[in-house]
Amino acid sequence: MKQLSLPKYIKPDSIILLFFCLAVIIAAIQFVRDYLNYRETADCVLVIVCILFSLFLFISVYRFPILSKNLSIFLVSLSLSLVIADFVAGRLLASADPRINNARKEGINFDTRERLEVVRHFREQGENYFPTVPPHIFIPNHLKIEGKEVLPLSGIALTKTVGCNESGYYSTFRSDELGFRNPEGVWRDPSTIDLAFVGDSYTQGDCVNEGYHFVDHLRNSTLHVVNLGAGGNGPLLELASIKEYLNHRKVRYLFWIYYEGNDLKELNQEKKDSILIRYLNPNFNQDLLSISQNINKELIRFVNNRMEIMLKNQPKILINLRMLIYKFREREANTDNPAELDLTLFQQILDIANTIVKQNNGNMVFVYLPSYAEFEPIQNLPRPYATKKQDVLRLVSSLGIDIIDIEKAFQRSVDPLSFFPFRLSGHYNTAGYSVVAEEIRKYLIGKGVIASVAWMKRSLRSAIQVLLADMIACVRRGILKPTFQAGRLIRMS
Repeated sequence: MKQLSLPKYIKPDSIILLFFCLAVIIAAIQFVRDYLNYRETADCVLVIVCILFSLFLFISVYRFPILSKNLSIFLVSLSLSLVIADFVAGRLLASADPRINNARKEGINFDTRERLEVVRHFREQGENYFPTVPPHIFIPNHLKIEGKEVLPLSGIALTKTVGCNESGYYSTFRSDELGFRNPEGVWRDPSTIDLAFVGDSYTQGDCVNEGYHFVDHLRNSTLHVVNLGAGGNGPLLELASIKEYLNHRKVRYLFWIYYEGNDLKELNQEKKDSILIRYLNPNFNQDLLSISQNINKELIRFVNNRMEIMLKNQPKILINLRMLIYKFREREANTDNPAELDLTLFQQILDIANTIVKQNNGNMVFVYLPSYAEFEPIQNLPRPYATKKQDVLRLVSSLGIDIIDIEKAFQRSVDPLSFFPFRLSGHYNTAGYSVVAEEIRKYLIGKGVIASVAWMKRSLRSAIQVLLADMIACVRRGILKPTFQAGRLIRMS
């Protein structure tokens, strides 16, 4: 029987070369597509480059035997190196995530899924969840509504929304008629708004469930409370929210929630947007209330399309290596220069907001939220915006706006780091938000807005949460040593 054999012009190294050429081309396409955001023009360029590269390799196999052999050795070595590098990157990522490590130490099952995976899981269970939709993602690429560019200021309305995960679970909430984090029907109430809040993700209540955010603590049957917070909001987006949704409403107290970590940084980007900068004009607005339903339909279409693309094009090759590169790039992008802060523009924005509130016989209050870096003495974390705190507070005072400094309240605690999830950088945890609510409550009692008796139960719950956080922190640090007998705590020494 005649044995089968390969043609003379096909050599083993040629087969190896062609195989790895194909693998490298596929990997290159998958790898580059992630960083080109799936743009069609970029895909065309990539395809052309890959075709030219393939032709070069194909010719080298038959015309240049020596080059073919050397190139095959190089590609085999490169492929093995990338596989090893991806494995090492995976180990580094697993060991370098302190949140997951701390959760394991505390016996908490940390949800390691991506947010879109969680949303997809809920949808597979028959529940139509959506991820949060921060307005800043439409800067400068605005939505198109009936041929007109529109910058939305809220998320998707009347839907279950998945937030972030810093405490081991993904927070969820149901949005109101306009896409904000409020109970349904809050905008149908024609009465005076007692308390209104504008701010970023700290104001929206990212990473904690409903009932545990400071705005939730301040809601009761006698107060009409509205939350206009949205993730990533800076001063211009917050001013826009006031002009669109509160300009013709009577608001007794408007709380401007300022987060020192990035609010002024976000202003540098916002002031470049063609729509946002126009909110400095007295009579400008987008009349978003009149087109809210059209905006909501477009947001749903936008999110569903984006989810489909992202889930369809999830990385399948060198996942860990790409994630490690992404984290390094993200760290470099977060390098800040406090010299570039526009405090003059910030003062102008606050002045406009304060004027709007005063025209309706209301009061504006500035709430200063500190960042994690203020309380972490070991890592010596950069705090470029915190260095401007006194400048910020001086300009706020010059406008006659009351100030609530949450940093002072945190400093009164034995262990301020206990107000952050797993004592790590991020948003506040439920105990931290309770402190914020308590400071605002004290201010309102001082102004006679609420009676202290009506808040006794809520204050007691907040105090217990803070006390427990302090006790746990003291036990960890060895300041307090609990003694147990017959399953109960009998002494703290």
